[in-house]
Formats: sequence, structure tokens, C-alpha cells
Amino acid sequence: MAASRWNLSPTHYYRLENGLLCHYVMPQYNVHGNYFLDEHKATPYRTTPDNCATDSYPFEYYFYHGSIGYYSFYIEGKGTYCALDNTAYDVVRGVGTYDINGASVANNKGDTFYRKSFWYGFTGLMWIAYRLWMIRRSFVSCKRFIRRCDPTADRISFQDAMVFV
Repeated sequence: MAASRWNLSPTHYYRLENGLLCHYVMPQYNVHGNYFLDEHKATPYRTTPDNCATDSYPFEYYFYHGSIGYYSFYIEGKGTYCALDNTAYDVVRGVGTYDINGASVANNKGDTFYRKSFWYGFTGLMWIAYRLWMIRRSFVSCKRFIRRCDPTADRISFQDAMVFV
């Protein structure tokens, strides 16, 4: 995805009659999700290199980026897994937002429609408004501190004036 490599750490898997269903995490990005790896070889996906033509397996995945608490950014894709280089070559097939996180992700079987969350947008908007209010409050506190100390002719460094709220 995005012509980049992603470090997946599978946490547990289930054997199904035609393959493996694995749950994974990417701790550096606060991402978790599932992928299905079929056990029967298949025609390589269009993004797969030529040297993987004989060792490609169907691969489908979806993951959630838990960006704002319970609300998640959702991506799903499909392609093939090359057993020679342990790499999945895929294309993103769906993007959206979804109200899911935690244990619910491991039990999620996916859908065939676009997933969207109005709560994701609302919560994100409230978070941004809160952070803007806090930044403004910090700026006002710094200005008041400088004004209060200025008549005494005290020298104020940038570190002294910075207020973390």
C-alpha cells in the first residue's frame, strides 16, 4: 500500500477451512486489523513482481487507525501474498471511518459497503476546537505574564514566557 513497507506483528490467528485469518497490530502507527491469507495458490495480482508468479496466494485485509479514541479511520485492500519475499502486494479498495476499536475489531468480518462515521467527524471537530482554545489560552497567558514583568525591567527569555497548559 502506498508503495511502502509496513511492519505487521500478528497477535493471533484462526485456521479456517481454506486459509488463515490473522489479527495484527502496527504499534508504531496505533493500527490494528485482520487479514485473510488463502492456502491455495493464485494468479499474482497486477502489482506483484514477476519472480512471485509461482508462489502467490490470495490476500485480503482491513485495518483501523485508532486516531480519536474509540473512532477509527478504516482502510481495506486486496491482492496477493508472495511467499518468496514475505510481502503482500495489494491495492486499496475502500477507505472510510468507523465506530469500532478494541476487541470488536478482532470479531469484525468486514462489509461490502462504504463505512462511515458521523461521530468520527463530530468528535474530531470538537477535539480540534478544544486544542485551538487551549493554544489561544496559552498565548494569552504568555502575553499577560510578559506585560506583568515588563515594568520591572526584568529580562524574560523565551523559555520563561512559554506556558504549557
